[in-house]
Amino acid sequence: MQTKTKKKSLLPVLLFIAILAVVVFVFRREVVQLFSVLTDASMTNEEQREVLSLIFGTKGAVIFSALSALQIIIPIFPAEPFQVICGIGYGFAKAFLICMVGVFIGNSVIYLLSNAWGEKIAKYLDTHIEVDFTSAKIQNKLFPVIFLLYILPAIPYGMICFLAASSGLKYPKYISFTLVSSMPSVAIGIALGSLTIGLGLYTGLLTLVLLIALIILAYRKRDKLTNAINQILKPYSSATKVKKPNRFIYSVAKTVCSLLFGSKIDIRLKNKIKLPDNEPCIVIGSHPSFLDWYYTALVFYPKKLNFITSRYYFFRRDLAFLIRNVGCIPKSMFSPDLECAKNMITVLRRNDTLALLPEAQLSTMGRFESIHQPTIDFIKNSALPVYFVQINGAYLAKPKAGNGIRRGARVEISAGKLFEKGETKAMSSSEVRDAVEKALYFNDFEWLNTQPDLHYKSSKLAEGLENLIYLCPKCRKEASLSTSGNTISCECGFTLTLNDRYTFTNENTPFKNQQEWYDFQVKEFEKEVQNDNFSLSSPVTLHLPSHDGKHIVEKAGTGICTLNKDGLVYKGTMSEEETTLTFPMDSVYRLLFGAGENFEIYKGSDYYYFAPENPKLSVKWYIASILLHKKHTEKKDGEK
Repeated sequence: MQTKTKKKSLLPVLLFIAILAVVVFVFRREVVQLFSVLTDASMTNEEQREVLSLIFGTKGAVIFSALSALQIIIPIFPAEPFQVICGIGYGFAKAFLICMVGVFIGNSVIYLLSNAWGEKIAKYLDTHIEVDFTSAKIQNKLFPVIFLLYILPAIPYGMICFLAASSGLKYPKYISFTLVSSMPSVAIGIALGSLTIGLGLYTGLLTLVLLIALIILAYRKRDKLTNAINQILKPYSSATKVKKPNRFIYSVAKTVCSLLFGSKIDIRLKNKIKLPDNEPCIVIGSHPSFLDWYYTALVFYPKKLNFITSRYYFFRRDLAFLIRNVGCIPKSMFSPDLECAKNMITVLRRNDTLALLPEAQLSTMGRFESIHQPTIDFIKNSALPVYFVQINGAYLAKPKAGNGIRRGARVEISAGKLFEKGETKAMSSSEVRDAVEKALYFNDFEWLNTQPDLHYKSSKLAEGLENLIYLCPKCRKEASLSTSGNTISCECGFTLTLNDRYTFTNENTPFKNQQEWYDFQVKEFEKEVQNDNFSLSSPVTLHLPSHDGKHIVEKAGTGICTLNKDGLVYKGTMSEEETTLTFPMDSVYRLLFGAGENFEIYKGSDYYYFAPENPKLSVKWYIASILLHKKHTEKKDGEK
């Protein structure tokens, strides 16, 4: 097999030598005269150019133009050596015009052939150039990618032309893109030949030999060269190198957030902490609301923190630019992420501060939920100083499913040092977990009971609750609830009203607050999940990260999602092709979800956003994933 591969890789070189030999034979008289002229020391450079132009004549111009076209239509070898010879024979200006006429003809022929026999031409051209032309087109980067491919040696023009034609470009744009992109490459080859007159024959021959060697080397390293181009097309969600927080942007962001949020919320910062300079450390914080990164940063300001942030927010170009420059690191939540791990280590090795919100998701019901074991392992194994930030009241100030910030809200922030350097090394994993959970624990409804003077001034306290609570306690119907103002009601007539302290005020109410109602539906659902035949299924719309960077996600297909004891499965279309996506239960720690919108999951750096037929039930998929993962883990532990 290796012998066949080696023979195949030598084929373009051998064919190139054969065609070069044919050209030398056809021009044998002219070649002899060429050597004679170039070695004649009595002739000036201008006289040499004039004689060479007459030697090659019109016949040579036609042949070189035809060769330029053939090198595109039969793209088994690069064009540079023939451009060098043409440059020697005609000088720069005439040679450039001759070659570009051939390029125009060849490019046009490829366009016609690709439209007539696309698949056959693809096999004929053997277009194994691993460049994502689809992404290039969507991101409006098709022209720079074509331009770069033309500049790289050893990538035949015909391959580039075919890929450009097959990307759906109309002929005027196609021919202008390919002609303009080919000009620098053609000009370089011709210039090398033209300069030979001034440099001398032997210097020119040496230049030609070096060029051929470069082409052969580039051909062998073609994959690495195209991979470099692919870096241009890499999603905005990738950050191969984490940035230090930009002082100016970080300070401006803090000031803007203080104006937007600090003026509306009574933020009570119990203590600030001055972190030591030039010493790596880890900061962990509670995660009751979307604004927890801001509350955590306040504790240590002006120290700049590198926050771990969901990769989701990096899919939009302008947002990615901002959060990257304040030092954020993209992370695929609840999924192994080597890129993120490397960036975390980079931050710590340069003696900076790494900030984590270990729950990795907004609180569903205003209380501490859980921490994925790999995060606990990272904290333990790092053996670094760890500081904590515990936040109360943030969920009630801006609930997961609520509309905006509640007027009259209060947020209390406490902080301290949790572990000294090296302390976690001697601790067990469970001891580290217990300490972390105790430090970060919060329950906003319990906390509210300790704040008798606190009242939320909003006429829309209940709005959005129907996206977190889906089960009516009276008729047991799902997704039948709706909200208006401070009232949540069911189609069956069941109604509850919230007062300004998030408490249901109705007589004989079965629940004191929304947290108790949520717990009720979880217990009812758990009875179903205990059945080994349990399965949750729904038609969904699949969204993937946006290619153009102007949005976060874009629609990519439709299908059916099914969640059961074996994991999550999607069957349907993706980018106009039938596909099946599988996520085994071992990899489904829990599904992330947007209240009343979607549920989502990462697989490495890949992200999948599923909008169910009834978006109100997105939270049900989240609860099901937790219950199924718990059951799966208990079963595995029992089998040990």
